[in-house]
Amino acid sequence: MIRSSPGTIDRQPRGNKDDMESAATHSRILVSALAVIALALSLTPSLAQEKKPSATTNGNCSPVIYGNHNVIDCGKLSKADAATLAEILNEARGSNKSLSEIKDLLKNALDPYRTITTYWPEGDRFDTNNGGGQYTTESAGEHPAFDQFVQMLTDHKWPEMISLAEDERRKAPTWYTVDFFEAAGYAGTCDFARSNQYADKFITEVAENPRYSEMLAQATTARAKVLSYISGAEPSSCHP
Repeated sequence: MIRSSPGTIDRQPRGNKDDMESAATHSRILVSALAVIALALSLTPSLAQEKKPSATTNGNCSPVIYGNHNVIDCGKLSKADAATLAEILNEARGSNKSLSEIKDLLKNALDPYRTITTYWPEGDRFDTNNGGGQYTTESAGEHPAFDQFVQMLTDHKWPEMISLAEDERRKAPTWYTVDFFEAAGYAGTCDFARSNQYADKFITEVAENPRYSEMLAQATTARAKVLSYISGAEPSSCHP
C-alpha cells in the first residue's frame, strides 16, 4: 500500500492469485539469501577490508612472518652463507665430528679469506689462502706422526696407535690418514665395529682424491674383511 494523502489510500491493482504466490516465494528466497550472506560476512572478514601488518623482520635470515618480534638474528649471514651453513650441518649429522670440529667447519666455510689446509697421505701440509692474492705454503706438517703410525703398525702397538690418531685428529682435522690408522688400530684390538666405522669414514673422505688411491685400495680390502667378521661369514682369529 502507498499512502498518498491524509485520509486516503491508493491501492495497487491486484494480480491473480498465482502471480501473488510467485512473488511471495521469490521474496522469501531473496530474504533467505540475504540472511545467509549477512551471516557469512559476520563470521569471515571481507578480503577487501582485511589489512595484514607489514611482514618485516629484524634479522638477515629471519623467518617470513607478520610482525617483527619472533626474530632469528643471524648477524651478517647472507642467504648464500645460510645455505652453506645448512649444507654443512646436514653433512655433519650422524658423523663422528665433535661439536668443536663442526664449529670450526662452520667458521671456516663462512670466511671468504680463510686459509685452507690440506695434507698428502704421508702428512705433508699445504696452506692455501685466496684473500688478497693466492698463496700456498708447504711444510713437513704431520710427517713425523706418519712415521710413528707406520712403526706402531709394524710393532702391533694398537692402543698406542688409537691414542695417537685421536691426538692427530684434534691437531690436524683435515689429515684423512688418521682415520686409516685408527681403523687399523681398532681392527688390531678386535673391535671390528669401530674399525668399520673409521674405515668407512676414511673411504668416504678420500674416494675422489687420487693421492690416496693406494691407501684407499688397502682400506677397502681391509674393510671387506672386517665386515665378514662382523657378519659371521668368516671366523676371526683375532687376539688383542
